[in-house]
Amino acid sequence: MASQRGKLVLADVFGMPLEHVLSFVPVESVVAAISSSKFLEIVAGSDAVWGSKCHELWYDKAYVPQHFRETGGMSCLAAYWGSLTDSRRCSITAEELCSFEWSARMKGWSGPDWTSGDAWWQGQPASVRYFHTDGTTYSPERGEGQWRFVPSACGQTGPEGSFLRLSRGGRDYPTHFVTRWAKSWGWILHNCWGFCTSFPLPRKGAVPELEDDGQICQEVTVETCRDEAMRFNMGLPLPFENAGTDGDEAIVSITIDGREVRLPANVAAAIFRHQQLDVDSADEEDSENEEQSVDEEDEEANVAETNFLG
Repeated sequence: MASQRGKLVLADVFGMPLEHVLSFVPVESVVAAISSSKFLEIVAGSDAVWGSKCHELWYDKAYVPQHFRETGGMSCLAAYWGSLTDSRRCSITAEELCSFEWSARMKGWSGPDWTSGDAWWQGQPASVRYFHTDGTTYSPERGEGQWRFVPSACGQTGPEGSFLRLSRGGRDYPTHFVTRWAKSWGWILHNCWGFCTSFPLPRKGAVPELEDDGQICQEVTVETCRDEAMRFNMGLPLPFENAGTDGDEAIVSITIDGREVRLPANVAAAIFRHQQLDVDSADEEDSENEEQSVDEEDEEANVAETNFLG
């Protein structure tokens, strides 16, 4: 936080400095006082006032960048409002990513094979994960892996640090989206199957806002990441996985009508998507036919009952 600039301006307010009095006044009122007169602009904008406001704002936050807290830097007024703006930043730097011990759990959409062995789902503290500046990751449960930023995911784009790709054993997992928890300003990384926080994750059932039915988790689901989830499950490369030096996607082999065909990964993925749509359409048609058949049987039964009673 910035150094305490200027001397206290003494005023006869119950024998206390005016800056001390303003430290107990709501932020909105202090801001209004700044524009009311030249005298109050100096007093209400001083570090003595905004230093206490920064303390109130930051004391329960999981993350505030160090440059806002450092002495001898910007004014406390600038640090206060700068930190508020930064709390909405959803692109993490490599330095920030590697500075935390991350809490990790699976989402329910990953399936029982994953959740049954997940500590958080068993009511225990969440597993931990570490990111290193050399591009590697480590967790006691999963061992070593790799990480890197990618420029986009699932139709969304953002600044560098908005999308994180994890890989293990030569395979990329669906992209993690970077976001923040507004309550604590802590970082959140999550994809359709996993959820990580830069702060200790509360036990299961303690904070519904951070669980699968909460708004944060609902923003990244199997549906919103359908293309990447489908590619992973089909064994196809994800976007930006195994890309050539010119940025083109890898060529993959798939079987069509019993013949092996080599196609760009994005073309192969499109074929699988259309196949899935055909399956979904057929399922819907079968369901409609079953409902129609049941309705016809009910109608025939009603006619038979009417004839019998008649």
